[in-house]
Amino acid sequence: MVEFVERNLLKEPLSVAELEALALRVGGIRELVKPTARAEVEALGEADVARFLAENPNSVRRPIIDTGGVVTLGFTPTVREQLGGGTAEAATTARRRQAARARKSTRQAPRGARTRR
Repeated sequence: MVEFVERNLLKEPLSVAELEALALRVGGIRELVKPTARAEVEALGEADVARFLAENPNSVRRPIIDTGGVVTLGFTPTVREQLGGGTAEAATTARRRQAARARKSTRQAPRGARTRR
């Protein structure tokens, strides 16, 4: 069994010190900003970004998974591959198939429905 610690970042936000320590491991503090919040921190300096994230935990990219050696951010196909959950290529193929099925189902009339001629 794998031991893990789960932390709800909205209820227990990361401190500025924790954010700065993570930033060193992931390539910079801006990597910790979720994509939809990047415009909000664009004009801020590094220290201000850390403070902003500590005060606005909903702007932190999640999930943050720390395996002890590697830290991954978000749950992209690449992250799933790094964690052993399949290849990024397989995830992309699955998304394409799902989108194609959705398009097909919206084009077909329900069974028994009358269509115009």
